[in-house]
Amino acid sequence: MIVDSVGVPKPICECWPGYKRNEDSTACVVDTKKIGDTCIKSLQCIDGQATQNFSSCSAAGLCVCWPGYMAPSTMMSCDLQPRNIGEQCDATVQCPEHASCDASGICLCNTYYKSNTAMSACEPQRLFLHFACDNSIQCAVKGSFCDSACTKQCECHPGLVEIDGSCSE
Repeated sequence: MIVDSVGVPKPICECWPGYKRNEDSTACVVDTKKIGDTCIKSLQCIDGQATQNFSSCSAAGLCVCWPGYMAPSTMMSCDLQPRNIGEQCDATVQCPEHASCDASGICLCNTYYKSNTAMSACEPQRLFLHFACDNSIQCAVKGSFCDSACTKQCECHPGLVEIDGSCSE
């Protein structure tokens, strides 16, 4: 029992486990927790909302991210875990740059890109002369460029001639 300013006793309501009093003690609100903190119910984990935040209170009483999700350094959210090329994905944001999560749920490099040997990144696919291209970075032959305005192929720069698949003066 708390006594008010004129000495009259006032009853104080207690909040249920997993809740705490708000700033002016007029209501009980969810006692939110970060990933790794102890919890009583899933609603406490991260944002205290009954929305999908990809976390829950584990049987061990700790806030954890759902499988396939991980917490960044702030431990205040659960984000989709990054995936490598060829791995299953739920959304393109999980895939490396220049890759997409295809209709079958696999991270694949976008057109004109290929996976590096570690399958962790998509690099521009290097093309030879007369291969279709969108960008000069794709053309592997020294002295070549992507003639995107005309042929849309890797061609030798003006002033250079093609000799045995190379661009020479």
